[in-house]
Amino acid sequence: MNKTEYMSALEKRLRILPKENYNEAMAYFEEYFEDAGPEREQQAIEDLGSPDTAAEQIITNMAIQKASVPQKGLRKNMNALWIGILAVCAVPIALPFAVLFLGVIVLLILCVLLVLAAFIMAALAFVVCGPIAVAASFTVLFSAPATALSCFGAGLFCTGLGLLAVYGVLKLCRLILISLVKLFGNILKMKGERHA
Repeated sequence: MNKTEYMSALEKRLRILPKENYNEAMAYFEEYFEDAGPEREQQAIEDLGSPDTAAEQIITNMAIQKASVPQKGLRKNMNALWIGILAVCAVPIALPFAVLFLGVIVLLILCVLLVLAAFIMAALAFVVCGPIAVAASFTVLFSAPATALSCFGAGLFCTGLGLLAVYGVLKLCRLILISLVKLFGNILKMKGERHA
């Protein structure tokens, strides 16, 4: 990247400033490059950092400067407010995104666990309702034999289905919990390797 490309990229990022502040910031960077001279242009670019970093610094510095000097007049107060808002927006956003990402992961895990709990409850409902239907079939055995046989068959079917569902859900829970433990183990292992 040369001076022209750097200034062009910086100009795009600083256009959000009020005109007088924009002109002041661009004049500062032009003067910085003039002081460095063409032979030390690359060194000046390295010292300033990326255009994003330089723009963030200049916006933050202007916000601090505007906040420390009392402003007179509505327009100057609005400029100071605007620069303050820009400075807050220029603060690194990695931490809020990390917290948001962690929150999403926790909620995703909670949703998976709640769905598993719902499956367990449904399976247990079949296991409980099956024997009740079988017992109920005996109460109408002599008054309505066809109904009794239907209730008896439905009760046996529900009991069998419930037992299969409980077995399947328990296997699924075990698989999901093992996968979650492995996932967190890998995350912690990667974090430990990064710090080592």
